[in-house]
Amino acid sequence: MTRARLLLAALLLALAAPLPASAADGALPQIRVAYDAAAGKVRAFTREGRERAAIDAPRGAIPLGEGADAFRIPPEVMAPFFDARDVSLALTVRAEGPGAGEMLRIHRALEVSVGRGGSLRVGLWTPGGVWHHAVVRRARIDDGAPHRIAIDYDAGTGELRVGVDGGTPAVAFLGGRTRPAEHWGLALGNPFGDRPTWRGEVSAFALMSRTAP
Repeated sequence: MTRARLLLAALLLALAAPLPASAADGALPQIRVAYDAAAGKVRAFTREGRERAAIDAPRGAIPLGEGADAFRIPPEVMAPFFDARDVSLALTVRAEGPGAGEMLRIHRALEVSVGRGGSLRVGLWTPGGVWHHAVVRRARIDDGAPHRIAIDYDAGTGELRVGVDGGTPAVAFLGGRTRPAEHWGLALGNPFGDRPTWRGEVSAFALMSRTAP
C-alpha cells in the first residue's frame, strides 16, 4: 500500500470523515495533500499516489494564534486545489478559548474563519472574482473540544457544502472551476497581520479530489 493510501486511511479515521458528496457517483476521491502529524510533514501526492513533495511542519498539531506565525503551504504543493472541477478539504481543529478570527486562507481563492459564538464561515472565489460563502451558525468551534470540518465543492453541481461534526451542511452555489493558481498557497492563520488569527490548533488536514491531474 502506498504512503498516500495509508495516510488517507489514517486521516479518514482521525477525522471520522465521510466520503465527500462529490464521490456520490461512485468515483472515490484521492488524497492529494495531507498533514502527517506523526512525522511532522505536509506531503503532496500525484494522482497515482506517489509522493511528489514534502515540507516540514510541527509534530502533533499546527498551532494558530497566540504569537504563532501563519503556517504556509506553498502554491506548488497545493496545486491540486487550483483550476479544479472538484475539491474536498477535511480538518480536525480545537480552539484554545472563545474568540473569532481567521483559520486559513488561499488568498483570493478560499477563506475559512470563525465568528463570534463559534460559527464557521467558508468563502470561495470564482475565476471571475465573485465571492460566495456558506455559514454553519451553530458550529460551536470555540468550545475547546475537537471539531471535524468538511468542505466540499463540485463544479458539476455548483455546490459548496460546509459541514461540522457530521451535522447538516450549509450550502452555497457557485459554478465553474476553482480559481487558477496565482502567487499564494494555503496559510493556516492570517498571513498578512491585517485581521486576528483564530486561536487553536489543526491536528488533521487533507485535500482530496476525484479529478485533479
